[in-house]
Amino acid sequence: MTMTTRRELITPAVAAKMLETNTHNRNIAQRLVNQYARDMSTGAWREHHQGIAFDENGILCDGQHRLLAVIESNCSVWMLVTRGIPSAAMEGIDIGKGRTTSDIFTLDGIPCAGRVVPIATLLAMIMQRTAWRNVATMPTKSEIRTAYDKYKSALDWAAGGHNAGFQSQLKSAAPGCAFALFYLRHPDKAVEFRDLLATPVNQGPDSPVLALRGLMDRWPRNQSTRRKDLAEHVLSGCFSFLRGRKVSVIRPIAEATKYFTEGVGELL
Repeated sequence: MTMTTRRELITPAVAAKMLETNTHNRNIAQRLVNQYARDMSTGAWREHHQGIAFDENGILCDGQHRLLAVIESNCSVWMLVTRGIPSAAMEGIDIGKGRTTSDIFTLDGIPCAGRVVPIATLLAMIMQRTAWRNVATMPTKSEIRTAYDKYKSALDWAAGGHNAGFQSQLKSAAPGCAFALFYLRHPDKAVEFRDLLATPVNQGPDSPVLALRGLMDRWPRNQSTRRKDLAEHVLSGCFSFLRGRKVSVIRPIAEATKYFTEGVGELL
């Protein structure tokens, strides 16, 4: 059978028909389907050379997540459709290195991409008004880029402080996102606070600067599942510093989280 490729408009009905041949494929990653669907719904989906493929027996061998996203989004998108791929060729599909969001940022010339992307990702979650621990609502690459473009100055500043003498936890995404939120509200005070965290001069025992440094010293190193908790603690430290409050222990303050996140625009 001759292999052919042509550009086709994939409607929800066409996608459903194509999926009827999806009898030999890997497990569905619903999170990926959700991400694709959101990009299709918002117009952020980009047409490219990767599309839908069927083998010589008419079995779908590539593109199930894209097809499911078309149905979920109820959108019609143009894709390249290849037919007649040898059945054995499926062993070579999707085995290369995926292009990460950091890769894309680096290619676009964005400095400190490896540092800025995790911070922008967390900020995008806040903009989505979703629970930060819910992996089913992880932002797409397009949504992360939207967050970066919208709040570029704050994110660049937050990402640029990773060599300022901070202990390890202050280099992670959660504090970086908290600092970015502080910077959006009060850039001068955010710069002052972060500088003091790096070099705490003339700070009394009840200073929020020392209290936050102490918290970071005690915070578990493997805290990836506690990003929300850490961000809320850092926001509370920022809020106490901003208000001139004396604290010896940093605890989450609902008022602080609301104050810093309330004005952050939602992703469209």
